[in-house]
Amino acid sequence: MFRLCLFLLFTLSISVLCIGQTPVLKSGRTQTGEQNPARQEAAPQVIAPAVVQQRSLADTNSLDASKHDLVDKLNAASTVVIAVFTCGMFVCIWMQITASKSTERAWIIVSPLEVAPPIGFVPSANAGNIETHLVGVNQQNVFSCAIKNTGNTPAQLLKLAIAYRAVNSISEILSPPEYREKNDLNGLLLVKGDSVGFETVLEPSPILTKTEWDAVHAQRLILYAFGAVNYKDVYGKAHETRFGYLYFVPQGGDRTPEGFNREKMPRAYNSAT
Repeated sequence: MFRLCLFLLFTLSISVLCIGQTPVLKSGRTQTGEQNPARQEAAPQVIAPAVVQQRSLADTNSLDASKHDLVDKLNAASTVVIAVFTCGMFVCIWMQITASKSTERAWIIVSPLEVAPPIGFVPSANAGNIETHLVGVNQQNVFSCAIKNTGNTPAQLLKLAIAYRAVNSISEILSPPEYREKNDLNGLLLVKGDSVGFETVLEPSPILTKTEWDAVHAQRLILYAFGAVNYKDVYGKAHETRFGYLYFVPQGGDRTPEGFNREKMPRAYNSAT
């Protein structure tokens, strides 16, 4: 883009400098082939010396005026070229600075620390031996995530909102998302490649009943985690990363792996600025 701008400006400069009157050839004809009236031969006439002197003086003044007009035109053209070139350079430099900031800025992503954690539940009152030995028995349901800087410059974490909830169907997941009051992260600094972990428990109860556990595995009860991180890059610009993950349990031969999956969430839950 920079080289293209320079080429266009150079071409414009040459075009402006070449603007002028049609030159007259020594033969007395213009480049178009027309006879120059000033060069047309006239019939021999007897001219008095005084008249010759006046005509010579007039021709000299006319030539000086023509040269002066040409210099003025060249000065005006060069001024325009310099102004256009300066503006073009400013635009090119601004575009390069903007592109550099976009490339070098911090980028924050949020990912689950455990993609498919066991679903915690409380055994039923008359639970048998098999039920009491299922994975997840008497365990809390926790969503743990890592906030990571994948950019090339440090990021200052400002605020975080995170929640882990259960609904009866995907259609009950609100879009756009509604976040609770965000927690202050006090400008926590994350350099390139650095990360920090956060977690939250399932609401309203961190442990499901056995009936709810069965509903999750039949996809009649949907668990999902979501949130948003606000941060600032080294250029002082504020950004926000939104994240959302649905705990998916495949049904009837579906080969999608069990666990947190953001592709199943509404698009508004996963975005970045």
